[in-house]
Amino acid sequence: TLDMLMAWENQNNYEVREINENPDSQDSDWLLRLLSQPVFNHASPAQLQDLFVHFEATKVKQGEILIEQNAGADYFYILVSGKASVQHRTSNHPDGLKLAVLNPGDTFGEDAVISGRTRNASVTMLTDGRVIRLSSEHFKSFFEHTPGDHIPFSDAEQLVKTGKAKWLDVRMPNEFKKNHLAHAINLPLILLRVKYEAELHS
Repeated sequence: TLDMLMAWENQNNYEVREINENPDSQDSDWLLRLLSQPVFNHASPAQLQDLFVHFEATKVKQGEILIEQNAGADYFYILVSGKASVQHRTSNHPDGLKLAVLNPGDTFGEDAVISGRTRNASVTMLTDGRVIRLSSEHFKSFFEHTPGDHIPFSDAEQLVKTGKAKWLDVRMPNEFKKNHLAHAINLPLILLRVKYEAELHS
């Protein structure tokens, strides 16, 4: 992250203050938290600079619903300040089951944007705050052209056979039961963000 920030410093036409309205506030480190995420950490300064041009910053109010479950995936979001709740409605929990609390620097909405499916949860502001959003079109373009860590399926199979890796199946339990790879771990995508440390690092 330090290398990335130093590289940006050498680009005279880039200014972080265009996005961060109050650099002296307690949430001013949201950008550092964002850069620590793999998808952004792999990007070049030029790619990120082009991406930031398309960011839309807006103030949000307590109780405001930013994402509605089952709605279309129109934006990717970054929480700049405030707190938000992630909830998933089921037949047993029609009012929503709280999955996580989001803090400044957390991102949300990317799952549906990448998969092309509808939203699998709702996100509601718990306090007043600020968010930055990016249209699904611009986010997918950035994501598709950002280098990442990829390996061939045959290499992945070998890693699993030698005990150096495990299969992770992010489908819902009913889909997992019908057809899955042997010894795969089932961790639905909607729970991946909040349970990956306990389930995968234990």
